[in-house]
This record gives sequence, C-alpha cells and structure tokens, in this order.
Amino acid sequence: MWKASLLFSLVLLSFAGAELKRLNRAHANEILRVGFATKMNDGAMEEGERLIYELTNPWHSNYAKYLTVEEANKLFVDRHAVEKTSSFLKENGMSHVIEGNVLWVRASVKSLNGLLNTKFYHYAKGAASNIRADRYDIPHELREHVLHVFGVVHHPVSPRWIAPLNPIISAPSSGSVGPDDLQKLYGVPDKLINNSNIGTMVLGYRGGYLPEDLFNFFQHFNSSLASTGYNFPAKKMGPDYTTLCRSIDCGEPTLDMQYSMAMAPGVTTTLFNSEGDPFAEMITYLAYNDSGVQVTTVSLGFGDQGQSYYEHWCNYTLVAALRGISYFCASGDAGGVEDDCNARHNYPVECQWVIAVGGTQGPESGKKEEAWFAGGVGTSVWAPMPSWQVPWASQYFNSKSNAIVPAKANTSLAYRWYPDVAAVASSLPLYQNGTLRGGVGGTSFASPIFAGIISSINHYRDINGIPPVGYLPLVISHIINQTGVSPLYDVNSGASQSSNCVASFPAARNWDAATGFGSPNWAGLYKALVTDVIAARTSSSSSTSSTSSTSSTSSTTDDSTVDTSTTDTVSSSHSSVPTIIETTGGASSMMICVGQLLMSSCLCLILFV
Repeated sequence: MWKASLLFSLVLLSFAGAELKRLNRAHANEILRVGFATKMNDGAMEEGERLIYELTNPWHSNYAKYLTVEEANKLFVDRHAVEKTSSFLKENGMSHVIEGNVLWVRASVKSLNGLLNTKFYHYAKGAASNIRADRYDIPHELREHVLHVFGVVHHPVSPRWIAPLNPIISAPSSGSVGPDDLQKLYGVPDKLINNSNIGTMVLGYRGGYLPEDLFNFFQHFNSSLASTGYNFPAKKMGPDYTTLCRSIDCGEPTLDMQYSMAMAPGVTTTLFNSEGDPFAEMITYLAYNDSGVQVTTVSLGFGDQGQSYYEHWCNYTLVAALRGISYFCASGDAGGVEDDCNARHNYPVECQWVIAVGGTQGPESGKKEEAWFAGGVGTSVWAPMPSWQVPWASQYFNSKSNAIVPAKANTSLAYRWYPDVAAVASSLPLYQNGTLRGGVGGTSFASPIFAGIISSINHYRDINGIPPVGYLPLVISHIINQTGVSPLYDVNSGASQSSNCVASFPAARNWDAATGFGSPNWAGLYKALVTDVIAARTSSSSSTSSTSSTSSTSSTTDDSTVDTSTTDTVSSSHSSVPTIIETTGGASSMMICVGQLLMSSCLCLILFV
C-alpha cells in the first residue's frame, strides 16, 4: 500500500460545472470534421437487440459469433441513403470517409456555414475550447436520408475525476491503492503478456500523455511493464497532443493509460484523439472497422446534447457490441441523487449498451470493498430498460431493506439504470508531469481498471480460439441465471449518496443500483469466460466425434509439458486466488488453476503465452 500524507479537499473537475461562453466567430478558413449520420435499415435495431442476447449467452449455439464488418454493414446500413448522401457531398466539393452509416467530412467553416445554414463560433468552457454552432439545418436534399450531423452543436465535457487541490481538510483515508494493490485485490496476474492480438482503446479528446509519466508509473509500482523500459505497448491515433501536455492538464488520458495498461500488462493500448466529435468518431470507427480493439474505456461525458444525439450515438454502441467490443465508461462522481433528491442523469452511460462502471472504496483503509459514496448512479430519461435488467432492478427496488432509496427518484422499470459493475474509485495514485500524486479518486479510475482486466481475460480467450467477452453485463446476467454463481465479487455494503439529500442508493446482494453486479474477480472471470467455455466446446466436440464414424479425437489448445516446480501465487484480499505455474525452456506457457468460487474443486488449463 502506497501511503499518502496529503491534505486536500475534494474538488470535482467537471466541464459541466463551468459556464459555456461563446466567443468570436470562427474564421472562414478553419477546418472542421463533421459526420452525416444516415438512417439505418428498417428493423435493424430490433434484430440487433435480438442477436445480442444470443451472442452473449455462453449456452447458446450462437455464443460469441460476432458480426463481421460486412455483416454489420448489411444489417444496419441503408445503402441507398449512404449513396445519395455521398453523391450530394461530392457535388458540393466535399471529400469524405464512409464508416457504416456515417459520412465524415473535413471542410472549411465557410463551406459548412453555407451547407448547414448556420454560423460557427469559438466556445470556451473552463480550460476547454472548441468550434461549434448554436443550430443547423439538414440540407433539403438530404432530409430523407440524414438524421443527424455530428460535431456541429455538441460540446463534450471534461474528465470525471476528483483531485486533491486546496489543502483544507484531511484526506479521508490513510493510504492510496496502487496498481500493485489492485492486482492483489482482484487476483490479476502481474505477468507480462507477449505478442498479444488484443487491443484496448482510451478516449483522449484533445489530450495525451507524457511517455516519461508512464515509464515512471510502471517503474515505481514494480509493474511487469517496467521491464519494457520506454518500449511499453502504447500507441496514439489522431492528433498528437504530447507537447501540449507539458502545459495543459492531461491527467485524464494519463490515468486511463496507466491503469488500463497496468491491469493488462503487454496488451497494446491506443489513445484515440479526434478533430471533431470524439464520441461519435471513436464509436463509428470501432463499429465499422477491423481495428484490432476489443475493449474501450471512456472517462468523459458529453453533457445534455438532446435525445436525437443520444439515440443515434447509442445505436452505434449496439453495433460495436454485436462486433464483440466492450465499451466501458465511468459512471460519474457526483453520487446517486441531485440535491433535490431526484435521480441523476449522466451521459453517455445512460445508453444501455455502454458498460457503466461505478465506484468502490475501503481498500485504501485496509477494509473490504463497499460502494463509493460519490459513485455515479442514475437512470435514463430515454433509453428503455433492457429486458435482462428488469428482474434485477425489480428485486432491488422492491426490497424493504433498500428503503433509503430517495422517494423522489424515478424507480420505474421503464428506463435503464446504471452502473453495471464497479471498481475501486477512492484514493489512487497518479503519475503526472513528473510528480506522483496521491489521494486522487473517481470512476475515471474504475473504468480503465475494469477495462484492463477484461482485456487480460480477452487475451487468454484469444490464445484459446475464443472471441472476446463483448457486452459484459448481459454475459454476467446469463451466467448467474444459469449457474447461480457470479464471476464477480458481490459488493453489498456502503451506498452512493448526495451531500444535500438525506437519501442514498445502498449496495445490496446481487445486482444493486450503487455497484451493479459488483467488482472484478479475475479468477472468477477466468473460470467462467475461459475455462468453462473451453470445457463446453471440448465436451461438444467430443460428443460430436463420438457419433461420427471416424476415430478422430478432440484435443485441447495446448499439448506442451508443464514443469510444476516453479510456482508463483498471486495474493488477494478476496477469497479466490489463481496460481500460475510456468514452464522452463521451450515455448512459454502457463497453467492457471482457478479455485471455483463457493466450491472446492480446482480447474486447471495450460495456456501458451
């Protein structure tokens, strides 16, 4: 445990909290990137929602048979609408890139002012700035085909993390929970992953990281990535803001990179920056390209942009989920209720296909995990509650033991509730601009922690020929319903609350509004999502071969000999601990024995690494 002696007050760094100011008109020659979102095929969303239940069910014959780029285009993209829009843009001298339903254009302010019948201005909100318009019109020729234009009127908001600033009151804890502590807490092996095909992506939005900060972070906490020196597997996509990070606050992308990489050491992590709308650009890129990315983590929000924006953006998130991508996002740091005791609303986690990550606390004080008091909790005002969530939410909100749920909160089962899962969000260290900062907190940490752990699990699925995890909440729901055992740690104490409302959302057994299904359990996830899947496939293969006239036999993915003389046990404050046994010489491999939660058996599997 890394100790922190900082004195600080908790200050929420929120773009939403600053006043949006419109400044001067944008210059006619300034270049913008906007996206023309065309309509989807009739019935595509209904078919997509039906498919996601099959693709996430380990007991279904279509489990993890995700859509290819071609299949996603065929299901969702109205080719006629795209072709008509493309022709119109070409006629107006606008080159563009097509990603599924969206045609991305780079054009001058002068051209877009005329095309969209609008005026672009420079805006500032806190330390952030961008070029946006107050309104726009879809050209008459496109109104039958285009539903929305991204990057015109939408103002992304800044990080969801809480930092120590003014030395006013004592820190609420005696220490900080570093990545080494998290690996022990959640049972994550600190083994360097080599030659992985798995990729993680972090949304940066005009932010970057200093390579020396990542280097110092891994060195300080003795991560296995320390052995890579400055050759750690990190990439950048889009504009490079590294130089600016020496003069502006790049804490958000820095912490996202540090924690997602530390939980999956060796998995390539890409920082995504954009010229226009970061949320729309990244999700369409992931949904309609073979990017090599299976997991994303986002710790930003996009504020109140209107239902049209939310619905179209959320549709692309379902497309990404159908392609096997896990889209993690911080649930927010302002508790579960507004000061008037109404439930909060938070974007983009209101989208039911986003994996919203709430917060926990306790390990910083040597205690067990409980719901973080400031963890973002809320309900959507537009996204319907997915059918898998209905029985869990019904059980929670109808329980008499959860009576302190605020009476004014809309606990209707008509709309989606978040978070879906949770991870430590209290008192974590961050290496930024050459300084190790302690006592930092927020679900901005929880999201990359969980995302990194799923990237680690995806690596072991990949080397055993299993596609990625995908939309995790529905996978977890299927597993609990089928086996009665959760692959996560159940967080059932503590509550998310508000400073000025005497009400809260308490954690409870199974799913709850404060922490969802709970916090990461690497061993439980490995068993449910790797070992059990391989066993089921082997059983199915054996059953098929037994009825065949041939004498061929089913084999596992590894036929190497294991030397059990070298054992490294990863300690954990939770109950289920994986034991890793490495081979000596020859091909690198490992055997992972996972103690089955609530059972006495130990399942072992030899893996190439």
